[in-house]
Amino acid sequence: METNLPLVSVPVITYNSSKTVIETLDSVSNQTYSDIELIVSDDCSTDNTVEVCREWVEKHKERFVRTKILVTERNTGVAANLNRAESVCKGGWVKPIAGDDLLLPNCIKDLVDCVGTHPKALIIIGQMQVMGGDEDFRNSFYKVLKRNFEQLSQLSHEELYERVLEGNGIPAPAVFYSKTLLDRYGKLNDERIVFIEDWPKWIKLLRDGFFPVFLDKEVVRYRLGGISGSVVWDSLALYKDKRRIFFTINGIISTIRIKKCLLKKL
Repeated sequence: METNLPLVSVPVITYNSSKTVIETLDSVSNQTYSDIELIVSDDCSTDNTVEVCREWVEKHKERFVRTKILVTERNTGVAANLNRAESVCKGGWVKPIAGDDLLLPNCIKDLVDCVGTHPKALIIIGQMQVMGGDEDFRNSFYKVLKRNFEQLSQLSHEELYERVLEGNGIPAPAVFYSKTLLDRYGKLNDERIVFIEDWPKWIKLLRDGFFPVFLDKEVVRYRLGGISGSVVWDSLALYKDKRRIFFTINGIISTIRIKKCLLKKL
């Protein structure tokens, strides 16, 4: 094992991921970084995802410092599923990944190295590759991701906060964060927003003063059209989540605008 380097927890979040999760788990096992804890949290899959994961973990458990598989008797949504996984993480840093996405081989080493050069950082955001889907769409999507990353990395804290309020452009699969945040909040993900865990989280963290470091390296490969959530994207449940976020954001924006108006009058 590498000395003087943090244990990194990798929660793999699954739901009906049996066709893709082996590739995801292999990408975790193939990391160039040694000290990894693997947590698989399944959200009551209706296929054989849990059995596939258990068989794989049994064969590869010696590669990890610790392994754990979590299951639930009912489908709870991605926010609660990620909270369950994070609640048992023991590493100093956490790198979640959906059960249909991949970590690039040097992902964790690059992220930990970035922490070494930014010792006060609690959040690191890398870049993403894309896979799957039509080639033209994939290439277009990748260009949008690159442009979006470049724009976000140039923003001040206040500008990034306002940008996220307008619409979340932070690439969730490429995020790496300190367990300090889990210890502070208990649960990072708002379980009232059942199927969208990242946008409300970023609003909260940026509002509370946390500002990420942007790492100009590709660390993950995102699967276009993957099934990493728990419902079909056009569902009524997802619509309700978006509506809850809409009202939350508009309340925050109104408060910000009022404060700015008051400051101008002083």
